[in-house]
Amino acid sequence: MTMKTLFYILLFSVTICSAQKELDNKSVHGTLEMQPDENSPVDDNTQIIAAKKEPLPPIAPKDENPNHIQKPFSMVDDNDLMDSGEELQKKWNIRDKKIMNAYQKDQFLGTFGITGTFFSVECRDHENVDGDRIHIYVNGVLVENNMTLVGRYKGVHADLVIGKNLIEFIAVNEGLYSPNTAQFRVLNDKGQVITSQQWSLLAGVKASLIVFKER
Repeated sequence: MTMKTLFYILLFSVTICSAQKELDNKSVHGTLEMQPDENSPVDDNTQIIAAKKEPLPPIAPKDENPNHIQKPFSMVDDNDLMDSGEELQKKWNIRDKKIMNAYQKDQFLGTFGITGTFFSVECRDHENVDGDRIHIYVNGVLVENNMTLVGRYKGVHADLVIGKNLIEFIAVNEGLYSPNTAQFRVLNDKGQVITSQQWSLLAGVKASLIVFKER
């Protein structure tokens, strides 16, 4: 073996050793971080940082109102109050319609016995005094024409006949507030109340009763 060949063999060996040492150094001082043993000494010249694993923060829900503007309260939009109010109004309309239908019919208020020679019929507006007016007939005769009802009783006297005495009240108008409302009473000639009742009438509708005098 010549000296030149021996020189190349030694040079190759040195190169191999250097490369292996560099690889070993990289494996020791690489990026892999090891947790040190509590019982093993720590080299002051070597800084070992323990890897910390923290949970990811929760994903916040998407804010559909990024400016946090409070939606104004509405009685119309996206609210059931209007629907409930409309439904209630419909019920009241049905109720009022039934009541108004009853006011459109003539009303018979009963038959009552009476004694004496005459009787009195007195009427007043027991609700809103709003200009209600009436006619009063006794046995087909107009005894009070276009009487305006007020808050106190006022009325007329009429002679009694043997048998039936028909008293009729006809609503001339309904005043400011429909219907025509009144409280009336019939008294004998001693001032005793024979009957006291109320009516609610539309204009042109009649309420009637009979006072009956025996022989």
